[in-house]
Amino acid sequence: MFLLDVISVSIGVEVQGGTVVKLIDRNSAVATKRSHIFTTSADNQPSMVLHFVEGEHDKPSENRTLAVLELEGIPPAPRCLHQVEVSASLDANSIVTFSAMNLGTGKEISVTAHPSAMEEATALIRSPQWTELRRLSPVRMPATTPPPPVSDD
Repeated sequence: MFLLDVISVSIGVEVQGGTVVKLIDRNSAVATKRSHIFTTSADNQPSMVLHFVEGEHDKPSENRTLAVLELEGIPPAPRCLHQVEVSASLDANSIVTFSAMNLGTGKEISVTAHPSAMEEATALIRSPQWTELRRLSPVRMPATTPPPPVSDD
């Protein structure tokens, strides 16, 4: 019989519309990494702000803030053009690291969730500037429609 350590709460990221997309689901084995692809929400968006939380609620404010990252230097382009891979990694010691990489430029940033990072992030989301920064939250990549089948007619 094997016993596995599991994470007791989900870990996710806030997206446009004020909801949370789960990156790692609760009861996932410890020592795991999950990623999702997101994109910009506005034309010529210069950066993307990522608010990471733990909890089961759909609203970020009802979850515990773990970290905030800002991926800067996104080149001007129409919304939904740039792809950003957002990852959450949980190591064997239950330490969570978040990263974001612009798949077009290769620029990457990361942060490890620890008490001071959590305090800074919580202070930021409670500050007056959060309303403006929140507009730089990501959106999920739009679903692509597969091309129609090729006919031999």
